[in-house]
Amino acid sequence: MIELKVLSNLERIIHFLTKIFQWVAMFLLFFMMAITVVDVIGRYFSSPLKGTFEMTNYALALIVFLGLAYAQRENAHITVDIIVEKFPTFMQNIINILWYLIMFIVLNTMGWQMFQYALRNLGSASAELKLPISVIFITASIGVFLYAVMAFVGLIKAVYKVVQTRVS
Repeated sequence: MIELKVLSNLERIIHFLTKIFQWVAMFLLFFMMAITVVDVIGRYFSSPLKGTFEMTNYALALIVFLGLAYAQRENAHITVDIIVEKFPTFMQNIINILWYLIMFIVLNTMGWQMFQYALRNLGSASAELKLPISVIFITASIGVFLYAVMAFVGLIKAVYKVVQTRVS
């Protein structure tokens, strides 16, 4: 039972972090909307906002990567389980274990590569606004790593479910 308590505490921490990321993503979405409106109005007066395209591109990328863990927590990712739902419950649980394991490996690899890219480009800046690219990639990799932790929690729960059904 101590393992479940640790898992519960980890889920509480993840819930808190995903809530923060959710608010950051919502702010970035509002920011994208605001600068797009200002840019469109500025174009009408022949004075568009400098760097709008660049800012919206980076903001959109951060919205996606910071929102992944929140979507996982809310079980909001799209799934197609037409075939899997026909399998027995035990087999569905085994498939869930494999899915979470693959997800965990891929997400950790992806997050690590993003982090390495950020480190290789520490001095680099964006073309128009000279924004530090490494900050954007580090932030995005943190979102991916949090998603990987969510996948790990799902993996532990799926394994626990299989063990419980085998014991019963």
